[in-house]
Amino acid sequence: MTTPDYLKGLTTTKLREDQLIMGDMRCFGDFEVIREFMPTTYTLSDGKRFVSIMYANRTIIENNIGVDLIYHDHINRSYIFVQYKRLSEINKKFIYYPSGDKNLVKELKLMNALEAKLTKDEKDYRINEQVFYFKFCDERQNIHAKELSSGFYLPKDYFLLIGELQKEESGHINISYDTVTRYLTNTVFIELIQYGLIGTKVNDANLISEIIKGLLANKKALILATTTSPR
Repeated sequence: MTTPDYLKGLTTTKLREDQLIMGDMRCFGDFEVIREFMPTTYTLSDGKRFVSIMYANRTIIENNIGVDLIYHDHINRSYIFVQYKRLSEINKKFIYYPSGDKNLVKELKLMNALEAKLTKDEKDYRINEQVFYFKFCDERQNIHAKELSSGFYLPKDYFLLIGELQKEESGHINISYDTVTRYLTNTVFIELIQYGLIGTKVNDANLISEIIKGLLANKKALILATTTSPR
């Protein structure tokens, strides 16, 4: 009796991008939700480590940073930013076409604006300098799934490189399981965050926190004003 009548007999369904994001923001491996905040933020923990996940889709945060979810690793004082893209089901394959995405160029410009302000602290190790990631999610999902939506993650620079290579070869760009053979799975992405191997450096923690706090408090663009040093 726990399954709603309207879901009985269904195993999969097609979802919009915002539904995929909302489903993912409560999932982080074996971590459990321990607190909930407004604006929509969940803090999850395994008893020793703590991660907060903020829903930024269609909010002032996305309008200024260009992402849908923000992960904050409390222990390592790091931020990881994720923009979601839906892989549309076409002839039983899941595909994303950047050329049909009217928001992509703006999102990349916003990401680059913030990225340019971050430090390159060599004393704080990360496996790479990437702080922005794209998650490509299958449009069709299992309705009983309790884990992250099926799909894969690409660091921003790798996503752009794939596009450049495809354009040189064929003139057309598409992201799918056929065209991308190397990517981060849900499990690997979570583990990289858990062990503090990706994301912003500790020196940038206060900067990012103040930018997000300022946006939430004042409802105006603060990235350049906050991070640009006086001449």
